[in-house]
Amino acid sequence: LVAAETPVVTIFGKSWLLHVTQVLGATPAQNLDMIADSVGFIADHGREAIYDAERRIVSYELLFRSAAHGVDDEVGVAGDQATSQLIASTFGTFGIDAMSNGRPVFINFTRAFVTGVIPIPVEPDNVVIEIVERMAVDHELLLGLRNLAETGYRIALKGYRGDVAHGVLLGMADFVSIDVAEVPAGMLSSLVDTARASGATLLATDIADAATMQRCVALG
Repeated sequence: LVAAETPVVTIFGKSWLLHVTQVLGATPAQNLDMIADSVGFIADHGREAIYDAERRIVSYELLFRSAAHGVDDEVGVAGDQATSQLIASTFGTFGIDAMSNGRPVFINFTRAFVTGVIPIPVEPDNVVIEIVERMAVDHELLLGLRNLAETGYRIALKGYRGDVAHGVLLGMADFVSIDVAEVPAGMLSSLVDTARASGATLLATDIADAATMQRCVALG
């Protein structure tokens, strides 16, 4: 279902207890857990297309998040753990080819995968590891990225804003994405120049209108 080219996914759950207990062989509580897991799986990860300047699909971005996405401290740690489990189970069930149609895939792995705490469940072919802006940059992260690059994974720096911390990662990035809606118009050109100087391929995100699209194309 996730691999299908549809904007809507429909699933069916058992509501008659006779079916639950006699056909599924489950308790009512287990049935509700299975329904919640199925809905959560579909809702908590998605696939977005990445286009070139000619508006042709050239790759996909797989988005994973948990209910605690974006929350700090203990709740945020629990959210990362839940998201890590979701990522591992997704690729274990479907495989990368089923969701990418053979195109490169940008994946926002959690820190545990990037630093090597959890093995990445897919081979490096056609996989780009995204480093999101909220991921803390430290020695552990840099070491993990070097190991991944040596293994053959490509790295994407997502949401680059010119800050010093993430500027350290420019030399390691194969791709740099800039959220044009979050960057002041007067800073966009210099930000693009800095990112391009690293040798990375540039990506623009959150393009809301044709004028912004044309400006991004002109900036390369």
